[in-house]
Formats: sequence, structure tokens, C-alpha cells
Amino acid sequence: MVKLRKSNGRMLKKVFFSIIFILTQLSLQAQDQKKHWIDSVFQTLNTQEKIGQLFMISADAYASAESLEELSDLVRSYRPGGIFITHGGPKSHANLINKLQQESFVPFLVGINAEWGLGQSLDSVMQFQKPLLMGAASADLAFETGKEIARQMSALGIHINFAPNADFDLPIADYSNALRYFSDQSLRASERAISFTKGLQIGGALACAKHLPTVTHTQQVLNKDTSQF
Repeated sequence: MVKLRKSNGRMLKKVFFSIIFILTQLSLQAQDQKKHWIDSVFQTLNTQEKIGQLFMISADAYASAESLEELSDLVRSYRPGGIFITHGGPKSHANLINKLQQESFVPFLVGINAEWGLGQSLDSVMQFQKPLLMGAASADLAFETGKEIARQMSALGIHINFAPNADFDLPIADYSNALRYFSDQSLRASERAISFTKGLQIGGALACAKHLPTVTHTQQVLNKDTSQF
């Protein structure tokens, strides 16, 4: 009986390592295929189009027909790499992205400001609690909020969220803008920002932490001796 157990243990180890090896090989093959596709598409672009891939242009889904046509001309002429959605609704947003994507054979990187949900930039969608309220609650809440926002972004074909705001200098004079800050304490603000970012990433979205300088902070920087930088 002892020998049988040892034999079963060795067999399980072999099966386990075999599965790990197969999964690793499949992952490497998938990465190679993605790299090959990216390289093949990139080689079809001329110099101007390659430069265009470095830029993201803003788009308002509620803009006039004339403005939307100008946007289409920009896409056809310069092949921008991304679209930054500034305003719209779920349906108008989807229609706009689909229309612009038809003008370019290179998939767009679609971005949005969604610090407290897609409702920050789009109408007819959910809004969550503002960052200042998240900062007063637990880091788990910030994580779950980021995760749910990522799920909704995926449903609308949005890839990158220009959030969270990682600053901690509360603009006391502007209460409405103060709600965009997790806290006036650096440690609490950083913890919530990291948790929110991890939630976005777990949900499959890209995150971009940003800095929102206040008037006080900007004045302090301007008053410093620039030779110290």
C-alpha cells in the first residue's frame, strides 16, 4: 500500500507539471501570434500614419453632423491611435466608435474619464460615489468600484480609464472639485488610488493615474526656484 501511494504521488506530480508546461507553451504561442499581427499591421503604415498612432483625439458623440464629418476626415487622414470620449450616451457613443472605426483598419484605443463611473462623461449610465466618499470608506470599496467600472467599460468597448486622481491636495475653495480627491492625507489617498487601479485592472481595463493641480499648489510651484528642479 505504501508503494502504491508513492507511485500515485509521482504520477500526480508528472501530470501537474505536464499541465503547467502545456499552458505555458499555449500562452507563449498566443503572445507570438499577437506580436506577429501587430508587426504585420504596423508595417503597412507610412511614416505619417505611424506618428498618428501616438495620438488620441477627443470626440463628442453629441457633436453636430459637420463636426463628426471633420472627425472622420481626421481619422482618414492621420490614423490616430485612439479616441477619447468626452460626451455622449451609450448608444450614441457606440454608433460614433463604429462609424469612426470603419474609417481606419487599425483598432482604436478608446479612453474616457470615469473617476466615479461612466456617468462622469456619458449620460443615461450609472454614477458611483465620488472619490472623496470612497476615501472616507474602505479600500475594498474603491477596489470593487474600479472593478465594476471596468466591467461597464468593457460592455461599451472602452479600454482605458483616465483615473484615478492620485492627488491629495484638496481645493478647499472649490467644494465641487474637492469631491474628485480621495483625501487630503497622502497615505489614505494613495491607498484608495491603488485599490481603485487594481479593481480596474482585475476587470480588464487600463488605468491612468493623473494629477489635478489646485490653484494653491500651482502657485507654490511657480514660487519655487526652478533651478532646484
